[in-house]
Amino acid sequence: METPAQEKVIDLMIVDDDPKTLKAVSRIFHRDDLEIVTFDCPEKAAKLCNYQIKVILCDNKMPKISGIDLLRHFLEKKNRATRILITGHAEIESMEAAINVSQIFKYVTKPYDSKELREVVFQGMAKYDKKTQSIAQSKSDLAALNSATKRVERYEQNAKAVAHDLRNPLSTLRLGLELVEDRISDVSDQSAKKFLEASLRSIDRLTVITKDLTLRDKNEENPPKSFTEIRQLLKDVTSIEKIAAKKKGLSCELSQSGSECWALVEEEKASRLFFNIIGNAIKYTREGGIRINLNKKDSTIDVEIMDTGDGIPQDKLHWIFERDARLNNHKDIRGTGVGLSVCKEIVDDAKGELSVNSVVGVGSVFLISLPRVMDSN
Repeated sequence: METPAQEKVIDLMIVDDDPKTLKAVSRIFHRDDLEIVTFDCPEKAAKLCNYQIKVILCDNKMPKISGIDLLRHFLEKKNRATRILITGHAEIESMEAAINVSQIFKYVTKPYDSKELREVVFQGMAKYDKKTQSIAQSKSDLAALNSATKRVERYEQNAKAVAHDLRNPLSTLRLGLELVEDRISDVSDQSAKKFLEASLRSIDRLTVITKDLTLRDKNEENPPKSFTEIRQLLKDVTSIEKIAAKKKGLSCELSQSGSECWALVEEEKASRLFFNIIGNAIKYTREGGIRINLNKKDSTIDVEIMDTGDGIPQDKLHWIFERDARLNNHKDIRGTGVGLSVCKEIVDDAKGELSVNSVVGVGSVFLISLPRVMDSN
């Protein structure tokens, strides 16, 4: 029956069938504060394979069990002890393969030098300590990773729960808007009708997002479309954001090309991208307004969002897209500081580019460049 692992660490185990040699080797370390155990019987030493041992120092020529076999036993039992073998000159060549199999740290030839032996043993202890620290760090890193994974799983579960809870209110809201739309005549209020149509499309997009959160799977048969008609999307976003701009006394105008502008980006991500940046522009603009320009280029769809807001200091532009980035002069405005980092992730995932130029007191210009669907008109 194997001896259970002990909490106490053994610094040095010395194994030699000659009691006089055991005493002589032990005497080398008599001034060191070490926990030392000695065995003149390798079979007894083998029973301590589950103990925490820093260094095992043993003679090779012993009856029944050789030093190489004993060290191999500790290796096979996954004992982390540093293994050192004492052997004669004549044995080295014939035992080289066996020594490698036992993964021996070093071997000391007879007759050994006391100082040399002491130095080798302390090198072995340092090796053990380094390995132990590395294992402890790996365990700590693994624990941190497991903890982070669990947090992500909780966030995903919460997101799915929220998405599920949004379904019924969105359905009710859509039904109500449809009833209102039916009662608005084509002549009486065209602006209200356009706003209702844009709102209905936005609700449909929100419904797709909630479905995506609750049902998305790697093997989903109907993955989200990877391309979006940006012109219509910007119309919808702008018509809704105009309401928030009007409340602050700001203008919000869209200038766009006459033809369709298809970009290689998922629709719900593009919607989130434009809502975030245009919404931010309105939030941080106190007077003036926001202008959105849409341009179709040879290989890209470019969207330029200009505002007359407070502007961003030049020394802050390099980290404005970092998560949790918020300017000190905007503490009076509510926000999480993650909106622009999400925008950057969306654009990067689409293989596009997102940049900003800004002058404090004048305003900011955000340029979004998305890959164009080349077979579009």
